[in-house]
Amino acid sequence: MKIHLRHILSATFTLLHLWQPHAIAEMTLEDKVGQLLMVHFHGEEANAEAKALIQDLGIGSIIYYNWSNGLTSPIQVYKLSQGLQRLAKETPNHIPLLIAIDQEGGVVSRLTQGFTIFPGNKALAMTNTPDLAEKCAFAMGQELKAVGINLNLAPVVDINNNPKNPIIGARSFGETPEVVCLYSSKAVKGFQRANIATSIKHFPGHGDVETDSHQDLPIINKTKKDLAKVELVPFTFLAPQADTIMTAHILLPLIDPKNCATLSPAIMNILRKDIGYNGVVITDSLVMEGILKNSSSLEEAAIRALNAGCDILMLGGKCLIGTSKGYEIEFKDVKRVHQALIDAIKTGRISQQRLDQAVQRIMDLKARYASNTSEEKNIKALVKTQEHQLLAYQIAEKATPNILNISPSVAEEIGNRIWKNECGEKFECLTSWNQGEDFASLGIGHFIWYPTKQSGPFQETFPELLVFLKKEGATPPSWLNINEPCPWKSREVFYQQLKSPEMVSLRQFLFDSKNLQAVFIAKKIDKALPQMLEGLSIEDKTKITTVFNRMASDSRGLYALIDYLNFKGLGVSSKETYQGQGWGLKQVLLKTSPTTKNVVNEFAEAAKAILTQRVKNSPPERNEERWLKGWLNRINTYYTENHSRFSV
Repeated sequence: MKIHLRHILSATFTLLHLWQPHAIAEMTLEDKVGQLLMVHFHGEEANAEAKALIQDLGIGSIIYYNWSNGLTSPIQVYKLSQGLQRLAKETPNHIPLLIAIDQEGGVVSRLTQGFTIFPGNKALAMTNTPDLAEKCAFAMGQELKAVGINLNLAPVVDINNNPKNPIIGARSFGETPEVVCLYSSKAVKGFQRANIATSIKHFPGHGDVETDSHQDLPIINKTKKDLAKVELVPFTFLAPQADTIMTAHILLPLIDPKNCATLSPAIMNILRKDIGYNGVVITDSLVMEGILKNSSSLEEAAIRALNAGCDILMLGGKCLIGTSKGYEIEFKDVKRVHQALIDAIKTGRISQQRLDQAVQRIMDLKARYASNTSEEKNIKALVKTQEHQLLAYQIAEKATPNILNISPSVAEEIGNRIWKNECGEKFECLTSWNQGEDFASLGIGHFIWYPTKQSGPFQETFPELLVFLKKEGATPPSWLNINEPCPWKSREVFYQQLKSPEMVSLRQFLFDSKNLQAVFIAKKIDKALPQMLEGLSIEDKTKITTVFNRMASDSRGLYALIDYLNFKGLGVSSKETYQGQGWGLKQVLLKTSPTTKNVVNEFAEAAKAILTQRVKNSPPERNEERWLKGWLNRINTYYTENHSRFSV
C-alpha cells in the first residue's frame, strides 16, 4: 500500500492540532516547567520510570545513551521511541516529546549496532568535498527519523584552534572559521532535509581550551572582539538556519569573571542581542563538572541557566570525576530540580515572562519536528542501506591522508622508535644476519638483502631502500653499489667482516638516515590500504579505512601503523595464518573500533589481543609463548598516555 504525502501531513496536522494552537494558555505551571527539562532514564523500552517522568513531571525532552537505553538495534530504538511518544500523547496537553541523541559521526556515535557508522567531521572536511557533509547528514538524519529520534545534538561547530584540546579534536570540521562554516552549514541543511532538528554546539566556542568541561571548568582569556574574529563566526553564520544552539560550560573572565557561559547573561546576550538568535538554546549537561564548579547545586545551576537565557535544561549523563564519578541523576533529582524551578517562579526569582518565552520557543520547535510519522516497515528501507554504507566508504576513502607528507621531526621520532624496537638502540644491530636465514638484515627495519644468485620467500627490500635514500639526497658509502647484490656470500663471511671499515661506514650511514628509513616504511603503509581492502564487504572496508585514517592523522598512530606493518606484516597472505586466523595489520585494524575516543590505544589493545591469539593458535613445537612478552612490550610503546603529541 502506498503512503501519500498528504496522508502524512494530515496525520501530522492532527497530532499538532491537539496541542499547538492553545498549548501554553492551557498548560499548568508544572507542565511548563516540565517542558524545559531534557532527561535520560534507564530502560530499553518505555517503562515505569519513563512514565513517571513524562506523565507525572511533564518532561518535554528525552536524551538517549547506550549505557541507559541499550540502543542495541534499530527495531529496539524505534519501539522505545514509539512507547515514549505514546506516554506523551496520553498527557492532558498531548504534547509530543523531543527525543534527542548525540550522533555526530566518528567518535561520538551513540547508534552503532545495526546503523551506518559514518566518519566524523574532520574526515568530512578532509575530503575537500563540502557536498558530502550534506549527503552524510541527510543519510544520518534518515536513519534517526526512521527510529523516532527528532533532535540530533550536532553538528559541532567549534574551531579546533588549540592542538592541546582534549575534547574537540576530530569532532571539529577544522582549524579555521571558513572551513567550519562551509561544512557545518551543509550538515545542518542535510539534517533538516531529513526533518531532523539540529543543535550547533558549543556556544561561544569550545575549541581553544586545554581542559575537558566534563571534568573541570575551562577558561578562555579572550575579549568579545577576539571571539568575534574566530569562535563566534560559525554561530553568527549559522544562526539564521539553526534549530537549537547548545552552550559550553566555559569561563570567559574578560567578559564575565563570575559566570560560565551557560550561566552568564552577558555571554548569552552576545547570542541573543549581538548575533540576533531567537531560537531554542540548550544547555550542555548540568551534571558536568565545568558547571557544577560554577554553581552551588544542580538546582541552582538550572535556575541560573534559565535566567541567563537558556531554554532547555539538560539533566542527562554522568559525573565523570572525583567522589561523584559515575553518579547520574535519578528521578528524585529531576523532581527536585523541577520543584526548585517552580518555587523560583512562584517567588519571582524567575519571571513568568522568561518561563513563557522559553516554553514558546520549545513549542515552536516541536511544531516543526516533534511529530513522529515513522513506521517500523520504513526501518529496512532507511537504516544501514547499501546506499548509506557506500556513502560512508566514499567519505572514508576520500579522507585518506597523505602519509608521506610528514615533518622531519616526526620522521626522526618514528625512526628512533623503530630502531629501539628492532635493535634496542644498538649500533651493531643495524647490520645483522640472523641464524638460519639466507639474507642480511640491514637498517632500522631489518631490510632484506640477498647475496648473489640467492632468493627466498621474503621480498628483498634493501636495494629499493638504497634507491629511495639516494633519491632523497642521502649519500651511501662509496663502496656500496646499489645495482649489485649483497656482497657477502654467507652469514659466516658477513660476520667475519662485521668490524671492517666498509661495515662501519654502512652502519653509520644507516644510523644517519633513520628518519628517511621511517619515511620509506611509511611509503609502504601508503600503498598498503588498497591491498587490505581487497575482498572485504563495504562495511569492513569503511571500518578499516576509517581506523586507518584516524591512526595516520595522529603522530603516535602513524608510528604504530608503520611499526606494526614492519613488525608483523600486512596480514593479507593466506600463508601467514594459524588455524585460519592472521595476525597482520589488516586483522588489527578490523578489531579496532572506528568510533572509539582514543583510536591509538584501542589499536594497541587490538594488537595485543591478536598476537595473544596467534600464540594460542600456533603449533606447539614452535613454542611462540617465549616471544609473547617481548611482542606485548613492543605494543606498549604505542599507547598515548603521558605522551606529548608532536605534529604530523
